This record gives sequence, C-alpha cells and structure tokens, in this order.
Amino acid sequence: MTKALDLKNDSVSKLFLHYLVPSVMGMLIMSLHIVIDGIFVGRGVGSDGLAAVNIVVPVYSLFAAIGLLIGLGGATLVSIKFGEGKEEEGSSIFTQAVLLAAIISITITVLMGLNIEKMSYILGANDKILDYVKDYMRIILYFSPLFVMVDVLSCFVRNDRAPQLSMYAMMIGAVINCCLDYIFIFKFHWGVSGAALATGAGNLISIIMLLMHFILKKGDLKFVRIKFVLNDVMRIFKNGFPSFLSEMSLAIVMLMYNLVCMKMLGEIGVSAYSIINYIYALVFMVFIGVSQAVQPIIGYNYGAKEYKRVRTSFKLAVYVSVVFGIGFFIVGLLFAKNMVELFNNNNKELIKLASIGMKIYFVNYLFMGVNIVITSYFQAIEEARCSTIVVLCRGLIFSMAGLFILPKIFSTNGIWLTAPVAELLTIVVCCFLLYQNKVRTWRYQDGK
Repeated sequence: MTKALDLKNDSVSKLFLHYLVPSVMGMLIMSLHIVIDGIFVGRGVGSDGLAAVNIVVPVYSLFAAIGLLIGLGGATLVSIKFGEGKEEEGSSIFTQAVLLAAIISITITVLMGLNIEKMSYILGANDKILDYVKDYMRIILYFSPLFVMVDVLSCFVRNDRAPQLSMYAMMIGAVINCCLDYIFIFKFHWGVSGAALATGAGNLISIIMLLMHFILKKGDLKFVRIKFVLNDVMRIFKNGFPSFLSEMSLAIVMLMYNLVCMKMLGEIGVSAYSIINYIYALVFMVFIGVSQAVQPIIGYNYGAKEYKRVRTSFKLAVYVSVVFGIGFFIVGLLFAKNMVELFNNNNKELIKLASIGMKIYFVNYLFMGVNIVITSYFQAIEEARCSTIVVLCRGLIFSMAGLFILPKIFSTNGIWLTAPVAELLTIVVCCFLLYQNKVRTWRYQDGK
C-alpha cells in the first residue's frame, strides 16, 4: 500500500493524512509512555524521584538532539534526492547517517559516563536527591546510543514511505516500557533504576523492528558500501541543525527551569515542573508528529520543483497544528488538577502548585505547534538559516529572557508565563521570515 503512494501526483490532503495518522500516533504513543513512566515514578518512588528524573531529562534530550540532527537532516536530504530521481545517492546518505549516529553517540556516552556525579550537580541535583539522580543517569547512559538510533531509523523509515512501521515500532516499544515499569518499580522495587531499565528495553525492541525494514529491503533505502562524503555530511548537519538546536534549547531551558524552581521553591518546585514537563512532552511530540508528517511531502515536491504542492502542504500542516493547539489549551483549563493527581494524589501543596502552573503554561500550546511546523517547513526546503532563527528565538533567546525577567515581576507565576510569552513572540518572528521568504519559495513557478 505504501509503495503505491505518489508524492508528486497524489492529492496533498490524502498524502498528508496518510503520513499524519501514523506519525502523530507514533509520537503520541512515545510521549504517553514517557508520561506513564512519570506516573509510575511519582507513585512508586515519590516526589523526590520525579525531581531526580526531571533533572536527568536534559541528558536524554542531548541524545534525542543528536538523533534528530542526523535523522531529520539525512531524511530531508534523502527526500530531496528521491524527488530528483537519485535513489542510489539517497541510500549512500542513509548509510553515512547511521554510521555517524553510532560513532558520535558512543563517543559522547563514554565521556559522560566518566563524570556522572559532577554532571549531577551541574544539572541541579542537591544532596537530598543526588543518589536518585546518579542511579537514573547511569542506566540512561548505558542505553543512550539506542535512543539516538531510534530517532535516526524512525526518520528514515518514515521517509522510505513506511510511516506505519515507525508507528508500530514506537507502540510496541512503549507497551514493553510500561509493562516493565510496573514490574521493575512495584514488584522488584528497583525505583528510578527500574524506570531507566524499562525505557532502555523498550527502545531496544523499537530499534530491532525498524532495522528489519532495511535488512529485509522493504523499501527503496538500503545499506550500501560507502565512504564518507564531506559534502553529504555537511548537508546532513546543516539540514538537521535546527532540530538539534531545538532539542538542545529544550534541554538548556529545562535545566534553567530546574535551577530557578530549585532556587525559588525547592524540591517541590522541581517536582511541580516535572509534572508539567511530562504533559509538555506529550503535546510537543504530537506537534512534532504533525511537522514530520508534512516533511517528506514538502521535501519531495521541493526537489521535484512542484512549488504549489509545497505551499498547499505547508498551509494544511499549519491549520492542523492550530486545531490541536486549541484543543490542548482547553484540556489544560478543564483538567489540570486531574492530570496532576495522576502523578501524585497525596501531596496537596504539590497538587496546588502544579495545577496553577499547568493552566498558565498551557497557553503556550496555542502558538507552539505553528512555530514547530514553520521550523520543519524551512528545514524541508533547506532554508536552515530561517529555521535556526526560529529555534533560537523560541528555544533560547525569548525563553531565557523570560526566565530572567518574568519571575521577578510575577513571582512563581512568572516561571510558568515564560513559555507562552516566548512562543507568542516567536510567532511574530515567523511571520516576518515567511514574508521575506515567500517570493522565492511560494511564487516561483507558481503557474505549475
């Protein structure tokens, strides 16, 4: 069925729906298992366990950033090559990307593994939760190359016209993760170490499933004998850099949130932010799913010089992200306390703090999805400069400025206001960049 897809001639709405459902479902399932992971830790270990896991999340984000750098960067280039009819070059780029991911992730894992305690303090741990942080981080590092490879292979499977397989791999990995969470935390009483082991095992199963697509030669991409081509590597890094920067910005901002919360509110503040952040991960992944669903369509048609189809695809993704954003905002207003109580139902102070914070924080979802889709659009047409500007604005510049200024004005509520303000200001920047860019990318050959 997937082989019958014609990215150049089929209806854009049909193609988008074909990619959207498995892409969003796959990302939603991936984020749900992250949320369930937090629920198990919150109920099985307590608020200190939640705080410890949240402190280690920037490390996980680093490896996710590497996976997106190479995976989305390489997949974008492959889509363009396929649009140009250069399938062999696409397979060479795919093979180079997988080898790069393995080399870089293993090297970073070894270096970080030698400095776990020092890193724990840098990330915001205090003596009360240090042991939790070290236990969780140590096992996460054992599995970190798998986290990179899942993101890389998932991107290429999706661009090789098999988005359903990516969804199934995420789904089965998530189910295994949740089952093992229950066994390791509640039956074996392994605490945060059990949660980390469950996460690693789930990712291992997902990788095996994704690899089968290429080993059994189910699509056009295949492993080939290659030599690293400097131009290919540089284009992979250039195309993937905005996604890398986005994920790294997320890690840096999360680190700053943890430090600000620890300074102003103590461990309970970090716990409250961790609950909000678990829900954020769910919503963020849905928006990433929308952006990744449209990326192969835009990339292929941009390579084939079908610019009207590029424009139509982009607008469709923006409309969908707006609808999702409004829906998430309403859910936050109505069910904030219910969501917080999933993670901890006996700490009234934590429930109150996180519930208020969540209602304010959820305003940012009205704008975030559009910003993410615009970033993906610029990546798909190889406008890395524009996508980098968007990522820097929403992920670093406006967020860091907000964390520095808003808590001084609005106290605790200023922490939660930072994200909505950053996303709103980024929308303004996006509109300016799109206006500058549209003459060349939307109107060029508009008569096609």
